[in-house]
Amino acid sequence: MVHCHPDVILERYSIRDPASPRMVGIPFACKERLERHGFNAVVSGTAVNRRLNLTGPIPRRTEYEDVGGPFFLDAGGTRPDPIHDDLALWFETAEGLVVVLGCAHAGIVNTVDCCRRQSGVERVHALIGGFHLVNADENRLTKTIAALRTMDPDLLAACHCTGARAVERLKTAFPETFIECHGGSVFRCR
Repeated sequence: MVHCHPDVILERYSIRDPASPRMVGIPFACKERLERHGFNAVVSGTAVNRRLNLTGPIPRRTEYEDVGGPFFLDAGGTRPDPIHDDLALWFETAEGLVVVLGCAHAGIVNTVDCCRRQSGVERVHALIGGFHLVNADENRLTKTIAALRTMDPDLLAACHCTGARAVERLKTAFPETFIECHGGSVFRCR
């Protein structure tokens, strides 16, 4: 069974140039399969099984984290996309929480805050996935790094949408715990 927020099937656009909106929603064939075969609609914190949990929509509490780009629900750019279907997977280990991020459109700090609230666990062991800092300005990068320092995770494993500039900043700020991960990366927890 596929677990996802109902908004995953919405048409979506990235509009950097109003003359050429770029469709960024899921491919039509995937949308069609989800609609035909159904999916488990995740609209709040949800247990996938005894260990794995999905956040549901992530509350936006920080003033410096945004969706990370010019995203809209229409090709004309009149309806901003809040990306409510941005979810994260989390589970508890002996070392603390492991948070697996898709793209962190709600912001990595907001995402971790949501996982801590849902789990009741403060200690963060690992953050793995897309940190979506590719378009982050200096203010956001600085505040995100400061927040990550207070979390003190044992592992920061960033991929795809983190962005080259943010990766370099994170490598410098967390030389002992930061790695770039890619498709096929394997991590083991207790």
